[in-house]
Amino acid sequence: MAVEFGKLGAKLTLCDINEKGLEETKALMLANKSIKEENILLVQLDVSNRDAITEASKNCVKKFGEVDILINNAGIVQGKLISELDENFASKSYKVNFESHLWLIREFIEAMKKKNTG
Repeated sequence: MAVEFGKLGAKLTLCDINEKGLEETKALMLANKSIKEENILLVQLDVSNRDAITEASKNCVKKFGEVDILINNAGIVQGKLISELDENFASKSYKVNFESHLWLIREFIEAMKKKNTG
């Protein structure tokens, strides 16, 4: 998705806890000569951290202005039976798979509502 949006000239803030993966994605994007490096912001982000979400959102808006499209697709899974779940990981899964989506939407929804688009 990042490459395709980049080809269209989108300004992209890419967030992930995996910094190496972010750099790999950026390299894939820049291999396409039509994508401008100044249109890419990489943010190492643990979306289970509410304060980090707010900070990343502010950095995104500061660099590019208001957000038009939010692709909110963080997710983790243990892949174990309920009887085998690690309680700390289960709690983190809830934060990543559910709460983080709400908090990210909340960061951008008011501006989208004001513009009546997004």
